[in-house]
Amino acid sequence: MIVKQCPGCATRFEFADELDGKRVRCKSCGDIFRVDRTASKARDDEDDRPRPTRRREEDDDERPAVKARHREKDEEDDRPRSRARGRDEKDDEQPSRTRRPVLEDDDDDRPRGRRRDDDSDDRPPRRGRDDDDDEDAPRRKKKIHPLMILGPILGLIAVVGVILAFTLGGKKKGGSLDVAGDLVKAPTKSCPLEVAEKEASSLVLPDSGNTFGLLRQTSQDAFRKSWVLDTYDMAAGRRTGRLDLPGVQDPKGFSFSPDGKKLLITEGKGFGPGWDLSLSVWSISERKAINKDKWVPFPEVRGGGDAASLHKAEFIGNDRILTLGTTRAFYIYQLPGFEPSQVVLRATGDKLGQRTPQFGQDMPKLQWQTAFTADRRRMAVWCGDSFAIVDTVEGLEQMRTPSVLAMAKELWPRSPRPDFFLRTGPMAFSPDGSVLATVISNGVGFSEEHILCLWDAKEPKEPTKYQIPTNQFNESHSIFWWGSRYVVTSGGRSHGADVEGMLIDVRTGLAKRQLMGPEFRKYGFGRDGRLWYAASEGRDEPATMHVVDPPDADTLSEPDDYEQIRELREEFFLRRLWLEPQGVLRKPTRLNPPLQQRLIRRP
Repeated sequence: MIVKQCPGCATRFEFADELDGKRVRCKSCGDIFRVDRTASKARDDEDDRPRPTRRREEDDDERPAVKARHREKDEEDDRPRSRARGRDEKDDEQPSRTRRPVLEDDDDDRPRGRRRDDDSDDRPPRRGRDDDDDEDAPRRKKKIHPLMILGPILGLIAVVGVILAFTLGGKKKGGSLDVAGDLVKAPTKSCPLEVAEKEASSLVLPDSGNTFGLLRQTSQDAFRKSWVLDTYDMAAGRRTGRLDLPGVQDPKGFSFSPDGKKLLITEGKGFGPGWDLSLSVWSISERKAINKDKWVPFPEVRGGGDAASLHKAEFIGNDRILTLGTTRAFYIYQLPGFEPSQVVLRATGDKLGQRTPQFGQDMPKLQWQTAFTADRRRMAVWCGDSFAIVDTVEGLEQMRTPSVLAMAKELWPRSPRPDFFLRTGPMAFSPDGSVLATVISNGVGFSEEHILCLWDAKEPKEPTKYQIPTNQFNESHSIFWWGSRYVVTSGGRSHGADVEGMLIDVRTGLAKRQLMGPEFRKYGFGRDGRLWYAASEGRDEPATMHVVDPPDADTLSEPDDYEQIRELREEFFLRRLWLEPQGVLRKPTRLNPPLQQRLIRRP
């Protein structure tokens, strides 16, 4: 039996004889020393061993006194004490009288970690603060929780992801914001175009189906204009043809036949009564005009009189065209022979278009005093005191709404001449044709008032009425349905420019949003309630045409539908929806127009 004390902490150990000459490590302080029978040899080995702590090397003068105190403790209670490793006089764990040190391999002088299965005592040693600060002390292996490794890694991945998102977002061409706006509605269908958004010119949109077109001017010569129609198939996602339009000078209106195989163009100089508007019909598949000469269904009679001039022309079938005159007389022509059948509607008051505002160049955007259903089997016409619903297949009037003049007298009892100041604005059928939305106006200037009326298109009864503030309507020249819940007024005048659409909930009559068109305002609605718009990531990059269904009501449910823009003197404006390449968003991802332009203010 070999009895030996640890040179570092004076802990007393008993070793078997076969351990003579072996290197061991103290379980109390971690000091390494050699087991031998001679004290002198042990001191020589002690000089060769690595020092466990820097503090002991710095405090060599104090070590004899520390060892003497430990020896006195051992002689008094025969209990070895560990050095400062978190134990004190109140420690309730009592160490054994003699402890078995860990056997170290002579072939490897590196300190090794302590394992619990090497100990006769199951209690792990406690480290003190002195050991934590000791750079020369042997390092011990610890079990590391997986979260300590995965946590920093996952955090680093998240930080890198955020940095990449901001970096990539900021590198978008033409963009001024780094963070994409919240998505309100994603496109249901998309089709790449072969031209940039700014070159799309006029959109020729269908009321159903997938065929749409871009009517573009290829020559800027004012005396020899050249127009071309590019046709696309939304379902196939590609361009399907190109139609040159020789002889077309100033197209003001255009529409596809229901099957998308024919194109009707209305052109002429100027707009409104007194202008000779002419028509031409084109076969897209054959790439030629069906009528050789420009066709004037209502030739103006010079010198006045009650003769009609063309007010509206529309395909009502694949081979049938309806032309409506300013006197409510209309003809239905059968192609290809253009045999007409005339129908005249009883009417009072001014001719159609007599008070039509001179807005824009495209007649499809002007829905003043007339409207067609999505299937074009019914037409609504303002007749001076009511709206007539006409069956376009048979050419017969189906019903008329109650008197608008009587309603106006109840709405505006103080108006001096409601019969004189009363007028109608834009109108549109709901996608299913069951509701006719119209705007009735009274007064002029700052005293002007506007009412949105929702008429039952099948029974003659009083409409649902909602007031539209004058500063929000701004003489909008068109109204469309976006789905069956929202109507969109568009084309009002503000700051010298047309204002994008105002979204109104037909269930409450409240203005919910302002619809902000793309940068070059290439957007429109089909009569089936779908929104179409062309958008480019960059100003010169090819655009993409999107079709978007109406937003869900729960996405537009903020308690206050007006936003405050502090840069504009604390004024409040309608919250906006942006038509972006990703879809309909709450925030723009490309160029943000100046805040003071084209905004609809709170009344």
